Amino acid sequence: MSAPDRALARARLGAADPTAARFTGSLAFDQRLWPHDIVGSMAWARALARAGLLTAAERDRIVAGLETVRAELMRLLVTGARSAV
Repeated sequence: MSAPDRALARARLGAADPTAARFTGSLAFDQRLWPHDIVGSMAWARALARAGLLTAAERDRIVAGLETVRAELMRLLVTGARSAV
């Protein structure tokens, strides 16, 4: 959604609920953290598998899913669709 579209939507809907505003207030910061969060989640899946809490197949599915998420986020960022992230 473009900036003018967002402004129009805000005008139609009124002010955001304070709870929603607090919840979404960190999105700009969160967008900078996602690469590190994905790497950490992959490491955690591998550690859980080493500890015997995940099977190798479960670990592989989790890591593959996280790779897919990373690729999609990178694609969105490269194409300039930051607002969709």
